[in-house]
Amino acid sequence: MAVPRTSWLSLVLPAFCAAGAATLSLSACAEGDFDQRLRADIDAQREDAFDDINSNPTTKHGKVSGEIGTGGPLTSARVSLMPVDVDGTLLDDEDDSLGNTITALSKFGAHLQSKYEGPVIVAVRGFELSGSRTTYAHPALGDSSPRVDMADDDELLGFVLDAPNALNARAITPLTTLAVERAVFLGGLSSGNLSIASRQVAEFFGFTDTRDSRGDDLTDNESLESSLAINLAQAAISQIARNANVPPANVWRALRLDIRDDGEMNGSAGLIPGSASALPDLTAVGIIGTDLLREGWLAADNEENVSTLNIEDVAAGGSLDELLDFLDTPREFSDTTPEIEESSQEFASINLEQGETASLGIRAFDRVGVQIFLVVSSDGPTPALLEATSSDPDICAIDADNRLSVPLTAENGDEAEITVRLRPDGIVLTGDFDRTFTIRVTVK
Repeated sequence: MAVPRTSWLSLVLPAFCAAGAATLSLSACAEGDFDQRLRADIDAQREDAFDDINSNPTTKHGKVSGEIGTGGPLTSARVSLMPVDVDGTLLDDEDDSLGNTITALSKFGAHLQSKYEGPVIVAVRGFELSGSRTTYAHPALGDSSPRVDMADDDELLGFVLDAPNALNARAITPLTTLAVERAVFLGGLSSGNLSIASRQVAEFFGFTDTRDSRGDDLTDNESLESSLAINLAQAAISQIARNANVPPANVWRALRLDIRDDGEMNGSAGLIPGSASALPDLTAVGIIGTDLLREGWLAADNEENVSTLNIEDVAAGGSLDELLDFLDTPREFSDTTPEIEESSQEFASINLEQGETASLGIRAFDRVGVQIFLVVSSDGPTPALLEATSSDPDICAIDADNRLSVPLTAENGDEAEITVRLRPDGIVLTGDFDRTFTIRVTVK
């Protein structure tokens, strides 16, 4: 048997916790259920959530929780927890599901029904319960039609980076949905690719991480407390739907197809499903900040905007004005190129049986201020240059998924040394990082 798996969180947390870091992008310093960022309200979220479909509250495998938003609340949606294969493929068959539940007031908690290690994709879909369908917010029609039915095939996606160590999906929105699609484009779903993609999509809209918040209720005239950038991103997507006279879910689908085509939101997907309108090129000058927001959702004469944001609030040189100017600049996801700055090694030696496989246990991170972002995981696809070799493949080989693999013909007591070299690819990941790790494998 392999040595017990040690979370990479436990390897990188002590130094940051000892230094008094108040906020970490991937984890909290407390013991127990690790959050990917310290969240004071996590206990309240879990108390408000419930799960009662094919779920056992006494499960020992952990509980995934989070909040869902589309520029306002979502009601009674079905939430499914889906595993990821080691090659980065989503296992989305119903038989593969790790657990499911129904949302309560945009919040959810779903228990993992089986032992699982790795990223979890959280799928949110519409359905009908007791004659009532799932509905979600449409802030671009905040006055006349703020609620939209969510069809059975409408879908929002979120993710957990590293179950069972990190179980809070935090926020699930159209933006996290785009991050999942972008991660697939980067080579496949993995903890590292999901983290990179989440940052790329967020920085495209002017903030840090798509999981930062679900945003505020833009269909209700109340004060806005979440990130201004998240709220404007949600409003812009909703405004595209209003302009095309389609439900926002059609735009979510179009943007996913756009990313799937060439990795960017440049309108290459063509028409928005269900519409004769072309998907706008969001990478072009003046589209988001001016066309969709200044002259669209934020326009002074737009009665459909019932939020507290209005073009009249845009003071020259103020934060809102600067953000709108930024959203008008030409940019792409690929403009965000994290650096590899730090790394962790899960183990330097391991005992494996004949026929057993195991992870290399290598992780790498980028630091932004006091925050650290996972950018490479040896468990799954990565754009990094990860080269692993064995001193004796007859004792321990490296398989196609970069995992340790002991042949059935190996003998007890045999030893092999694994050498792993990690570098950025210079395209998605940058920096001068170049480190070699060694792992001693003993057959037992």
